[in-house]
Amino acid sequence: MKSSTPQNITNTVGNNNSPIQLKHLLMFVLLASIWGASFMFTRVSSPEFGAFAFASLRLGLAAVALFPILLMGDNWKYLRDDFWMIAFISIFNSAMPFVMFAYATLYLEAGLTSVLNSFVPMLSGLIAHIYFKDYLNRSQQLGLVIGIIGVGILMMDKMGIGNNTILPLCACLTACLSYAVSANITKRKLSHVPPKVLAASTMFVSGLLLIPFGVMTWPTTSPSLTAWSAVVAVAILSTALAYLLFFELIKNIGPTRTVSVTLLIPIFGIFWGALLLDEPITVTIIVGTIVIITGAYLSLSLKLPSRRRPPLG
Repeated sequence: MKSSTPQNITNTVGNNNSPIQLKHLLMFVLLASIWGASFMFTRVSSPEFGAFAFASLRLGLAAVALFPILLMGDNWKYLRDDFWMIAFISIFNSAMPFVMFAYATLYLEAGLTSVLNSFVPMLSGLIAHIYFKDYLNRSQQLGLVIGIIGVGILMMDKMGIGNNTILPLCACLTACLSYAVSANITKRKLSHVPPKVLAASTMFVSGLLLIPFGVMTWPTTSPSLTAWSAVVAVAILSTALAYLLFFELIKNIGPTRTVSVTLLIPIFGIFWGALLLDEPITVTIIVGTIVIITGAYLSLSLKLPSRRRPPLG
């Protein structure tokens, strides 16, 4: 790993404050669109495959699609030299959240799970605040509180008598926490790894980790062609392509800006769910979505000038 020279530090900090180039903005919107569609694909496919089998297929197919990248030049040495850190990121940025969301969509609509995914930037800021001394200002603290209120609104809508939704909702929030942890660690520990190599490496490792669980939980009834089509689409588009974009954005615009893609994901998630799955858009979902996005937006405001200033409030 390269040493942190003053120039390297300047570039890293600058990623969070410098203007975003047009190509990165287009990548950002594309990422939101295909990740929004991932909740729809998961909603279609996971009930027939089951959470572990679906997630293992999603990662396995994505790993096959990206594996040639590891065979180019000296790319394999990054996986070898940083194996344990890449394994950590593979678990928290792929394996765990994919299983959690696959389980959640057995009970929750695609649009709702995409809304809950908006909690990622708030948790990312909280982790940076607590563990990396990247303190939250008052606006960001307010955003975190507002986001929690928004999640509460959505949970109240789904916790009626007889609704088995508490565990799925908790699974979504666990997945969000997992994404937030990995985004912070990726920027701080693996910024020297080329984005496409990091995407290929994490898919390869997480696929190897989950495939045994997928085999053990493989469905006894053969899944339909629709379910197979959905899992292939989520693997190629919403995983292989999406993670190439994701790690490229983390490197160029920083983790805080990159995880703010979750502000747009609900818009696409609700749109795809309503258009293709006939999912209802209730007043509660609209209100909860607005509240969560407002909280996420506030949590992404610029940091205080001094990174060593003690926390406010």
